[in-house]
Amino acid sequence: MADILKPLNDYATRNGEVVDCWEQLICPCGDSLFQLYSDDNEGGAYCVCPRCRTEHDIENSRNYVVSLVRNVCSCNFELLEIYVGKSVYPDTTEPKWVYVGGACPRCGVIGVYVDWHER
Repeated sequence: MADILKPLNDYATRNGEVVDCWEQLICPCGDSLFQLYSDDNEGGAYCVCPRCRTEHDIENSRNYVVSLVRNVCSCNFELLEIYVGKSVYPDTTEPKWVYVGGACPRCGVIGVYVDWHER
């Protein structure tokens, strides 16, 4: 997992909000690949497990999604491993900034697909 987190952490560092913790999203059915949907303008994302069709609202942000984009890898593969990173306010566990990263299992490309300041 360290190899996956390095480019995600590099992005967050350049953004000025260093990630305090990362979590890989795993569906209750056990699958770790998802279709990712996001809104870069409003800041929000959710993903869908292709195996059981369960929708996962990332950080309760789905209500903010207005201009929905389905994220796919540059190799056109439509499923991603999803990693959610958070920068938290000092002396709290309250998220300040959220990053949604993806890793393509087909070609290995890793990147942040959407990020936002927590409301």
